[in-house]
Amino acid sequence: MSTDPAGYARLREIARQLPQVPGIGKIEIADGGIVVTTSPVKRHELAAIRLARDSSVNP
Repeated sequence: MSTDPAGYARLREIARQLPQVPGIGKIEIADGGIVVTTSPVKRHELAAIRLARDSSVNP
């Protein structure tokens, strides 16, 4: 699903205006919406996230 340039620009503006909250990892635009993630708390969680992401990209 792709977002038209005007819609994407609107989402970027909304994402830019979101408050900075401790513990928030990333604010991303995906599938026509804004996705907010939390940062991994421990190194193990970060490694698990990276492995899951890599395996979904390179099955």
